Amino acid sequence: MPSRRRWAARLTATVLLAGCAEPVQPRDPVDYLRVGVTPSEEAAHLAQSFEDEGYRVRRLVDTDDVAMLDALGPDRQTALRVVTRVGVALGIDAPDRRFPTRERVRGLPAPLSGGDLDGDGAVELLIAVVDSTRMTECVAVVRVDEHGQVYEVSVDTRPVQEDACAERAEDVAGDARAELLVVGRYAIPPLSVPASVAVPFTGLDGRYLPMGPASARYFTSERAVRLERLEDARRANDADTISRLSVELGLLRFFEGGGVDSAIAALDADSEGGHLDALSAGRDLIRALAEAPSGRASEDETE
Repeated sequence: MPSRRRWAARLTATVLLAGCAEPVQPRDPVDYLRVGVTPSEEAAHLAQSFEDEGYRVRRLVDTDDVAMLDALGPDRQTALRVVTRVGVALGIDAPDRRFPTRERVRGLPAPLSGGDLDGDGAVELLIAVVDSTRMTECVAVVRVDEHGQVYEVSVDTRPVQEDACAERAEDVAGDARAELLVVGRYAIPPLSVPASVAVPFTGLDGRYLPMGPASARYFTSERAVRLERLEDARRANDADTISRLSVELGLLRFFEGGGVDSAIAALDADSEGGHLDALSAGRDLIRALAEAPSGRASEDETE
């Protein structure tokens, strides 16, 4: 694949992108970029290098200050490059023998990436990584600082579930900025399929918090889907599915900003035909989530 000469980055130690860049000091930009070349032009040069080696390249973000591309190789290998005014500020390859569990990497295109996603005045990029130690693709937030260096932004997903991750991003609030969707999967005995909900996290003053009431439209849509499935499950006398969907309805109400009593009432409202022990486990889960440090944004914070 194209040489990774000239790339350096400053990243915090995180689960998703730890070790993806060499900890070397920035050099004079002319050592990275040909004289007078912009990040966009340098990215075009990189793209051509990849294409010359049989890769299919996507130009995902292309601005005066930052460019991001990813590439799929002829043997299904993947690569991602972020170019700023210091040159290639971030390079990730998968597979990579230094990180044997990393399987694939890709970038999320503009407008999801390449804008100020969390209100701190800096550009953020979204990068999705598949790692064999996780069951799903996870999305990392990478910030480009005023010097053209990049680092991963920590997102505390514990309000949803320990070790959860953002599995996708979309514009939930309708404000042309991407929100992260953090997915919790909860074992509910005796059900064989876990209860699962995706909780929107919004960027606020450089950090990410559950959106709460500001995402009411999103939660309304999620509830509607489950209520429709509940009717199908009830017609089929499927107690397992009734139980799981009832628990998910309670969780959705909780993460929307409802209190414990409101969330449990939402769980119970359409639980007829479910397993009593599974429904009881769902109530206990909601109570446990309420006792954990929530970090949930208030309605005033996210409006």
